[in-house]
Amino acid sequence: MGRVYETRHVFMAIAIVILLISPILLLIIPSAVADTLYYSPNNWGVIVPGEGYVAYIIAFIFLLLASAILFFLDLKKNSIILSIIFVLASVVSFYLASSTYTVLSNESISYRTLFSKEKHTYNWDEIEKAFYYDRIPGDGFPKFEFIFIDGNSMKLTETGHVKELSGGIRSMANVEYIGVD
Repeated sequence: MGRVYETRHVFMAIAIVILLISPILLLIIPSAVADTLYYSPNNWGVIVPGEGYVAYIIAFIFLLLASAILFFLDLKKNSIILSIIFVLASVVSFYLASSTYTVLSNESISYRTLFSKEKHTYNWDEIEKAFYYDRIPGDGFPKFEFIFIDGNSMKLTETGHVKELSGGIRSMANVEYIGVD
């Protein structure tokens, strides 16, 4: 006799798989998507800011909730509608996450923040001031801050990926070191 599974158990299995595999995918997907969408031969690197990772996390949570709702509330009309809403919210979150980036190239710095529709691009000579803030105890990573001639500013946290690019950043912009006493 074959095994009989309730349909809701399939959604439980999907929720468990999402829960287990999403931390691994969070290490791969954001960088792969950003590199694919914003690649250019002149780029040194494409960086996904922390807010982009938060949007990816929210997208995975929405996917998890979509399948968990179908498990806990069974396959009823209201639970299906709610699950579809969560899937759509996940798609929107993935879209917003993929549009958040910072690109460093030979000519310029380009970036887009999480909810911004406009892309900011500045040539290296349009940087009015550049600062490097050493790690403040209890504050995480060191940061670069760029203040552009139009008054806009951008902070770039020095993660491992940015640390690899920091030599190029320092050679293109006159970076002032600000230590912590």
